[in-house]
Amino acid sequence: MNKKPILFDTHETEPDTSRPGTRSWIFQGSKLLTMQYSEIFSSPESMTHTHDDYEQIIMILAGKANFWCGDEYYELSEGCIMVVPPHVPHGIQQRTDSSVDLKILEIFCPADPGRPQSPKIRDLGHFNW
Repeated sequence: MNKKPILFDTHETEPDTSRPGTRSWIFQGSKLLTMQYSEIFSSPESMTHTHDDYEQIIMILAGKANFWCGDEYYELSEGCIMVVPPHVPHGIQQRTDSSVDLKILEIFCPADPGRPQSPKIRDLGHFNW
């Protein structure tokens, strides 16, 4: 059994920029979870999608978002947390009335095997890592 923490620094990794207007850092912490930190800066609309094998927990760190889950629409802002169950269609969009870029933290439980970990591109020399 591993008794050491798993460490990840977004400043050492390359963001995923495959989705226009968004950059995301993906951390595969274990088989139990995937974490993704995203900055959405040009109001791209998320495609409605579902996750078959895991829950998605979303926390709005900054900005405002429109979020749809099933047939319901929600206005979310900084500090809001939502848990999306498996098999439920959902999506997110930055609100145009926000003066702040949308920043979100997502946790997928169990881990999302379809999201590759962001590659390390530099070593900042953290003490005791």
